[in-house]
Amino acid sequence: MEYDVTMSKFPDPTKEYAGTPVTGAIDLSQPRSVAETPSVAEGKPETPPLYTAPQSVAETQPGLHIESPQATREMPPDAKQSGRPFRNFIPLAIGILAIVLLLVLGFSIFPKLFKKSAPITLNYWGLWEPNSVVQSVIAEYEASHPNIKINYTLQSPKNYRSRILASAGQASAPDIIRIHNTWLPMLRKDLTPAPDTILKVSDLVDYYPVMQKDFVLGNKVYGLPLEIDGLALIYNADMFDEAGLSPPSDWNTLRKIAFDLTLTNPETGIIERAGVALGTTNNIDHWSDILGLLILQNSGNPGRPSDVAVQEALTFYTTISLKDKSWDASQPSSVYAFATGTVAMIFAPAWQVAEIK
Repeated sequence: MEYDVTMSKFPDPTKEYAGTPVTGAIDLSQPRSVAETPSVAEGKPETPPLYTAPQSVAETQPGLHIESPQATREMPPDAKQSGRPFRNFIPLAIGILAIVLLLVLGFSIFPKLFKKSAPITLNYWGLWEPNSVVQSVIAEYEASHPNIKINYTLQSPKNYRSRILASAGQASAPDIIRIHNTWLPMLRKDLTPAPDTILKVSDLVDYYPVMQKDFVLGNKVYGLPLEIDGLALIYNADMFDEAGLSPPSDWNTLRKIAFDLTLTNPETGIIERAGVALGTTNNIDHWSDILGLLILQNSGNPGRPSDVAVQEALTFYTTISLKDKSWDASQPSSVYAFATGTVAMIFAPAWQVAEIK
Protein backbone atom coordinates (compact mmCIF):
# COMPACT_ATOMS: atom_id res chain seq x y z
CA MET A 1 0.00 0.00 0.00
CA GLU A 2 1.12 3.55 -0.63
CA TYR A 3 0.32 6.49 1.58
CA ASP A 4 0.04 10.09 0.44
CA VAL A 5 -0.09 12.31 3.49
CA THR A 6 0.23 15.98 4.31
CA MET A 7 1.70 17.31 7.52
CA SER A 8 1.41 20.50 9.53
CA LYS A 9 2.67 21.45 13.01
CA PHE A 10 6.00 20.01 14.21
CA PRO A 11 6.93 19.01 17.78
CA ASP A 12 10.08 19.86 19.69
CA PRO A 13 12.91 18.06 17.79
CA THR A 14 15.19 18.03 20.85
CA LYS A 15 13.51 15.02 22.43
CA GLU A 16 15.35 11.70 22.18
CA TYR A 17 13.88 9.30 19.61
CA ALA A 18 13.05 5.81 20.89
CA GLY A 19 14.92 2.91 19.31
CA THR A 20 12.26 1.68 16.91
CA PRO A 21 13.56 -1.10 14.65
CA VAL A 22 13.92 -0.49 10.95
CA THR A 23 12.79 -2.99 8.34
CA GLY A 24 14.95 -5.95 7.34
CA ALA A 25 18.31 -4.98 5.85
CA ILE A 26 19.67 -6.32 2.57
CA ASP A 27 23.39 -6.36 1.77
CA LEU A 28 24.03 -5.74 -1.94
CA SER A 29 27.84 -5.81 -2.03
CA GLN A 30 29.80 -8.91 -3.07
CA PRO A 31 28.82 -11.46 -2.01
CA ARG A 32 25.19 -10.43 -2.35
CA SER A 33 23.16 -11.81 0.55
CA VAL A 34 20.35 -10.95 2.92
CA ALA A 35 21.87 -9.90 6.21
CA GLU A 36 20.29 -9.97 9.61
CA THR A 37 20.37 -6.66 11.39
CA PRO A 38 22.15 -7.01 14.77
CA SER A 39 21.19 -4.81 17.62
CA VAL A 40 23.40 -1.74 17.96
CA ALA A 41 23.49 0.80 20.74
CA GLU A 42 21.27 3.80 20.34
CA GLY A 43 22.98 6.48 18.27
CA LYS A 44 23.36 10.19 18.39
CA PRO A 45 22.82 13.06 17.60
CA GLU A 46 19.57 13.84 19.31
CA THR A 47 16.42 12.91 17.39
CA PRO A 48 12.68 13.44 17.79
CA PRO A 49 10.73 10.85 19.79
CA LEU A 50 8.99 7.92 18.13
CA TYR A 51 7.38 5.72 20.75
CA THR A 52 6.42 2.31 19.43
CA ALA A 53 7.31 -1.30 19.67
CA PRO A 54 9.07 -2.94 16.68
CA GLN A 55 6.96 -3.56 13.65
CA SER A 56 7.98 -5.89 10.87
CA VAL A 57 8.12 -4.49 8.17
CA ALA A 58 -11.37 -18.99 -17.98
CA GLU A 59 -14.70 -19.22 -18.35
CA THR A 60 -15.90 -22.86 -18.67
CA GLN A 61 -17.53 -23.99 -21.92
CA PRO A 62 -21.25 -24.69 -21.43
CA GLY A 63 -22.16 -28.34 -21.79
CA LEU A 64 -23.28 -29.49 -25.22
CA HIS A 65 -27.00 -30.27 -25.23
CA ILE A 66 -28.44 -32.44 -28.01
CA GLU A 67 -32.18 -32.83 -28.17
CA SER A 68 -33.62 -36.09 -29.43
CA PRO A 69 -35.42 -35.68 -32.74
CA GLN A 70 -39.21 -35.84 -32.51
CA ALA A 71 -41.28 -37.96 -34.83
CA THR A 72 -42.90 -35.84 -37.51
CA ARG A 73 -44.71 -38.45 -39.54
CA GLU A 74 -48.30 -39.43 -38.69
CA MET A 75 -49.21 -43.08 -38.60
CA PRO A 76 -51.25 -44.06 -41.69
CA PRO A 77 -54.80 -45.19 -41.23
CA ASP A 78 -55.38 -48.90 -40.76
CA ALA A 79 -55.28 -50.77 -44.03
CA LYS A 80 -55.65 -54.32 -45.02
CA GLN A 81 -52.59 -56.47 -45.35
CA SER A 82 -51.40 -56.32 -48.95
CA GLY A 83 -49.47 -59.56 -48.86
CA ARG A 84 -46.20 -61.05 -47.58
CA PRO A 85 -43.78 -58.94 -49.71
CA PHE A 86 -44.87 -55.76 -47.88
CA ARG A 87 -44.43 -57.39 -44.46
CA ASN A 88 -40.88 -58.45 -45.39
CA PHE A 89 -40.05 -54.93 -46.54
CA ILE A 90 -40.76 -53.35 -43.10
CA PRO A 91 -37.83 -54.92 -41.18
CA LEU A 92 -35.59 -54.34 -44.20
CA ALA A 93 -36.53 -50.63 -44.29
CA ILE A 94 -36.00 -50.31 -40.54
CA GLY A 95 -32.59 -51.93 -40.86
CA ILE A 96 -31.57 -49.58 -43.68
CA LEU A 97 -32.85 -46.55 -41.74
CA ALA A 98 -30.88 -47.62 -38.66
CA ILE A 99 -27.69 -47.92 -40.71
CA VAL A 100 -28.27 -44.50 -42.27
CA LEU A 101 -28.89 -42.95 -38.84
CA LEU A 102 -25.75 -44.58 -37.45
CA LEU A 103 -23.72 -43.27 -40.36
CA VAL A 104 -25.16 -39.75 -40.09
CA LEU A 105 -24.80 -39.59 -36.32
CA GLY A 106 -21.42 -41.24 -36.46
CA PHE A 107 -19.97 -38.64 -38.80
CA SER A 108 -21.28 -35.81 -36.60
CA ILE A 109 -20.85 -37.14 -33.04
CA PHE A 110 -18.11 -39.76 -33.01
CA PRO A 111 -15.33 -37.34 -33.93
CA LYS A 112 -16.37 -35.15 -30.97
CA LEU A 113 -16.41 -38.12 -28.63
CA PHE A 114 -12.95 -39.33 -29.57
CA LYS A 115 -11.30 -36.02 -30.47
CA LYS A 116 -8.60 -34.89 -28.05
CA SER A 117 -8.77 -31.45 -26.47
CA ALA A 118 -7.40 -28.80 -28.79
CA PRO A 119 -3.99 -27.45 -27.77
CA ILE A 120 -4.05 -24.13 -25.93
CA THR A 121 -1.17 -21.66 -25.73
CA LEU A 122 -1.15 -19.14 -22.89
CA ASN A 123 1.18 -16.14 -22.89
CA TYR A 124 2.34 -15.16 -19.41
CA TRP A 125 3.93 -11.77 -18.73
CA GLY A 126 6.05 -11.99 -15.60
CA LEU A 127 8.23 -9.66 -13.58
CA TRP A 128 11.50 -10.11 -11.67
CA GLU A 129 11.94 -13.90 -12.08
CA PRO A 130 13.92 -15.06 -15.14
CA ASN A 131 12.67 -17.94 -17.27
CA SER A 132 15.11 -20.33 -15.61
CA VAL A 133 13.36 -19.80 -12.27
CA VAL A 134 9.77 -20.06 -13.52
CA GLN A 135 10.25 -22.86 -16.04
CA SER A 136 10.21 -25.70 -13.49
CA VAL A 137 6.80 -24.57 -12.22
CA ILE A 138 5.48 -24.24 -15.77
CA ALA A 139 6.82 -27.68 -16.71
CA GLU A 140 5.03 -29.26 -13.75
CA TYR A 141 1.74 -27.65 -14.76
CA GLU A 142 2.13 -28.62 -18.41
CA ALA A 143 2.83 -32.23 -17.40
CA SER A 144 -0.56 -32.46 -15.69
CA HIS A 145 -2.27 -30.50 -18.50
CA PRO A 146 -0.72 -31.88 -21.71
CA ASN A 147 -2.93 -29.81 -24.02
CA ILE A 148 -1.74 -26.51 -22.48
CA LYS A 149 1.47 -24.71 -23.40
CA ILE A 150 2.62 -21.67 -21.39
CA ASN A 151 5.01 -19.15 -22.90
CA TYR A 152 6.65 -17.05 -20.19
CA THR A 153 8.09 -13.64 -21.04
CA LEU A 154 10.08 -11.63 -18.52
CA GLN A 155 8.92 -8.01 -18.70
CA SER A 156 10.70 -4.89 -17.53
CA PRO A 157 8.85 -3.05 -14.75
CA LYS A 158 9.50 0.21 -16.59
CA ASN A 159 6.28 1.28 -18.38
CA TYR A 160 4.83 -2.17 -17.65
CA ARG A 161 1.31 -0.88 -17.03
CA SER A 162 1.41 1.18 -20.23
CA ARG A 163 2.32 -1.92 -22.23
CA ILE A 164 -0.56 -3.86 -20.70
CA LEU A 165 -3.04 -1.12 -21.59
CA ALA A 166 -1.62 -0.78 -25.12
CA SER A 167 -1.90 -4.53 -25.77
CA ALA A 168 -5.52 -4.82 -24.57
CA GLY A 169 -7.74 -6.14 -27.34
CA GLN A 170 -4.76 -6.93 -29.57
CA ALA A 171 -3.63 -10.34 -30.76
CA SER A 172 -0.42 -9.79 -28.85
CA ALA A 173 -2.22 -9.29 -25.53
CA PRO A 174 -1.00 -11.62 -22.75
CA ASP A 175 -3.31 -14.19 -21.18
CA ILE A 176 -1.77 -14.05 -17.70
CA ILE A 177 -0.40 -10.85 -16.17
CA ARG A 178 0.80 -9.49 -12.86
CA ILE A 179 -0.77 -6.25 -11.73
CA HIS A 180 -0.60 -3.97 -8.72
CA ASN A 181 -3.54 -4.13 -6.35
CA THR A 182 -4.55 -0.58 -7.35
CA TRP A 183 -4.77 -1.31 -11.10
CA LEU A 184 -7.91 -3.45 -11.24
CA PRO A 185 -10.45 -0.64 -11.85
CA MET A 186 -8.56 0.66 -14.89
CA LEU A 187 -8.01 -2.84 -16.34
CA ARG A 188 -11.30 -4.48 -15.44
CA LYS A 189 -12.90 -4.26 -18.88
CA ASP A 190 -9.95 -6.14 -20.37
CA LEU A 191 -9.78 -8.86 -17.70
CA THR A 192 -11.77 -12.08 -17.33
CA PRO A 193 -12.80 -13.12 -13.82
CA ALA A 194 -12.32 -16.66 -12.61
CA PRO A 195 -15.33 -18.93 -13.25
CA ASP A 196 -17.22 -19.93 -10.12
CA THR A 197 -16.27 -23.54 -10.83
CA ILE A 198 -12.63 -22.53 -10.30
CA LEU A 199 -12.77 -19.81 -7.65
CA LYS A 200 -15.65 -18.11 -5.85
CA VAL A 201 -15.72 -15.15 -3.50
CA SER A 202 -16.68 -17.52 -0.68
CA ASP A 203 -13.36 -19.31 -1.18
CA LEU A 204 -11.56 -16.20 0.11
CA VAL A 205 -13.23 -16.00 3.52
CA ASP A 206 -10.27 -17.63 5.27
CA TYR A 207 -7.80 -15.12 3.86
CA TYR A 208 -7.02 -11.51 4.71
CA PRO A 209 -9.92 -9.12 3.95
CA VAL A 210 -7.66 -7.07 1.68
CA MET A 211 -7.90 -9.89 -0.90
CA GLN A 212 -11.64 -9.37 -1.29
CA LYS A 213 -11.26 -5.60 -1.13
CA ASP A 214 -8.71 -5.38 -3.93
CA PHE A 215 -9.56 -8.20 -6.35
CA VAL A 216 -13.31 -8.82 -6.12
CA LEU A 217 -15.70 -6.83 -8.31
CA GLY A 218 -19.29 -7.70 -9.09
CA ASN A 219 -19.02 -10.79 -6.86
CA LYS A 220 -16.30 -12.15 -9.17
CA VAL A 221 -12.65 -12.85 -8.37
CA TYR A 222 -10.20 -11.20 -10.77
CA GLY A 223 -6.89 -12.15 -9.20
CA LEU A 224 -4.97 -13.60 -6.30
CA PRO A 225 -2.08 -12.06 -4.34
CA LEU A 226 1.39 -13.15 -5.39
CA GLU A 227 3.68 -11.14 -3.15
CA ILE A 228 3.85 -8.15 -0.79
CA ASP A 229 5.59 -4.89 -1.65
CA GLY A 230 7.40 -4.76 1.68
CA LEU A 231 10.11 -2.16 2.31
CA ALA A 232 13.67 -3.22 3.14
CA LEU A 233 16.72 -1.31 4.29
CA ILE A 234 19.32 -1.87 1.58
CA TYR A 235 22.89 -0.96 2.53
CA ASN A 236 26.34 -0.98 0.91
CA ALA A 237 28.39 -3.52 2.87
CA ASP A 238 31.71 -2.26 1.49
CA MET A 239 31.09 1.18 2.97
CA PHE A 240 30.05 -0.35 6.28
CA ASP A 241 33.08 -2.66 6.42
CA GLU A 242 35.44 0.18 5.58
CA ALA A 243 34.02 2.23 8.46
CA GLY A 244 33.85 -0.76 10.82
CA LEU A 245 30.08 -0.44 11.20
CA SER A 246 27.22 -2.92 11.43
CA PRO A 247 23.77 -2.45 9.86
CA PRO A 248 21.42 -0.45 12.13
CA SER A 249 18.57 -2.11 13.95
CA ASP A 250 16.72 1.03 15.10
CA TRP A 251 16.05 4.51 13.76
CA ASN A 252 18.40 6.36 16.14
CA THR A 253 21.31 4.15 15.14
CA LEU A 254 20.42 4.56 11.48
CA ARG A 255 20.55 8.35 11.86
CA LYS A 256 23.94 8.20 13.62
CA ILE A 257 25.45 5.85 11.02
CA ALA A 258 24.08 7.95 8.15
CA PHE A 259 25.72 11.03 9.66
CA ASP A 260 29.07 9.21 10.03
CA LEU A 261 29.05 7.81 6.48
CA THR A 262 28.18 11.11 4.79
CA LEU A 263 31.13 12.70 2.96
CA THR A 264 30.92 16.42 2.12
CA ASN A 265 33.32 18.48 0.04
CA PRO A 266 34.89 20.89 2.56
CA GLU A 267 35.23 23.67 -0.01
CA THR A 268 31.86 23.51 -1.73
CA GLY A 269 29.72 21.87 0.94
CA ILE A 270 28.35 19.50 -1.72
CA ILE A 271 27.50 15.99 -0.56
CA GLU A 272 29.83 13.57 -2.35
CA ARG A 273 28.47 10.49 -0.59
CA ALA A 274 25.15 10.56 1.25
CA GLY A 275 24.54 8.49 4.35
CA VAL A 276 20.88 7.57 3.75
CA ALA A 277 18.17 8.64 1.31
CA LEU A 278 15.68 10.24 3.70
CA GLY A 279 14.28 13.70 4.29
CA THR A 280 13.07 14.86 0.85
CA THR A 281 10.38 13.80 -1.62
CA ASN A 282 11.47 14.84 -5.11
CA ASN A 283 14.39 12.41 -5.35
CA ILE A 284 13.47 9.56 -3.00
CA ASP A 285 11.77 6.56 -4.57
CA HIS A 286 8.87 5.28 -2.44
CA TRP A 287 9.10 8.26 -0.07
CA SER A 288 5.40 8.06 0.77
CA ASP A 289 5.76 4.40 1.76
CA ILE A 290 8.77 5.24 3.94
CA LEU A 291 6.98 8.12 5.66
CA GLY A 292 3.89 5.96 6.11
CA LEU A 293 6.08 3.33 7.76
CA LEU A 294 7.50 5.89 10.20
CA ILE A 295 4.01 7.13 11.07
CA LEU A 296 2.60 3.65 11.65
CA GLN A 297 5.59 2.56 13.73
CA ASN A 298 4.97 5.63 15.88
CA SER A 299 1.32 4.55 16.37
CA GLY A 300 0.14 7.41 14.17
CA ASN A 301 -2.68 7.62 11.66
CA PRO A 302 -1.59 8.85 8.19
CA GLY A 303 -5.10 10.21 7.69
CA ARG A 304 -4.76 12.57 10.67
CA PRO A 305 -1.74 14.75 9.89
CA SER A 306 -2.28 17.08 12.85
CA ASP A 307 -1.79 14.30 15.41
CA VAL A 308 1.37 14.52 17.51
CA ALA A 309 2.54 11.04 16.45
CA VAL A 310 2.34 12.03 12.78
CA GLN A 311 4.18 15.31 13.38
CA GLU A 312 6.94 13.49 15.27
CA ALA A 313 7.43 11.08 12.36
CA LEU A 314 7.59 13.92 9.84
CA THR A 315 10.07 15.85 11.99
CA PHE A 316 12.38 12.85 12.25
CA TYR A 317 12.12 12.26 8.49
CA THR A 318 13.05 15.84 7.56
CA THR A 319 15.78 16.12 10.20
CA ILE A 320 17.96 13.74 8.15
CA SER A 321 18.26 16.33 5.39
CA LEU A 322 17.58 19.68 7.09
CA LYS A 323 19.71 19.25 10.20
CA ASP A 324 22.06 16.29 9.69
CA LYS A 325 22.76 17.05 6.01
CA SER A 326 22.98 13.31 5.30
CA TRP A 327 20.92 13.78 2.10
CA ASP A 328 19.59 16.73 0.12
CA ALA A 329 17.46 17.65 -2.88
CA SER A 330 20.49 17.87 -5.20
CA GLN A 331 21.05 14.10 -5.12
CA PRO A 332 19.82 11.85 -7.96
CA SER A 333 16.95 9.43 -7.37
CA SER A 334 17.65 7.21 -4.39
CA VAL A 335 17.73 3.88 -6.24
CA TYR A 336 20.03 5.28 -8.93
CA ALA A 337 22.25 6.87 -6.27
CA PHE A 338 22.61 3.55 -4.48
CA ALA A 339 23.32 1.66 -7.70
CA THR A 340 26.10 4.14 -8.54
CA GLY A 341 27.59 4.12 -5.05
CA THR A 342 26.75 7.67 -3.97
CA VAL A 343 24.55 6.77 -0.98
CA ALA A 344 25.19 4.18 1.73
CA MET A 345 21.59 3.22 2.57
CA ILE A 346 18.16 3.37 0.94
CA PHE A 347 14.70 2.00 1.60
CA ALA A 348 13.07 0.15 -1.29
CA PRO A 349 10.84 -2.86 -2.00
CA ALA A 350 12.72 -6.15 -2.09
CA TRP A 351 11.84 -6.64 -5.78
CA GLN A 352 13.95 -3.61 -6.69
CA VAL A 353 17.12 -5.44 -5.65
CA ALA A 354 17.07 -7.14 -9.06
CA GLU A 355 17.11 -3.75 -10.78
CA ILE A 356 19.98 -2.51 -8.64
CA LYS A 357 22.07 -5.57 -9.42
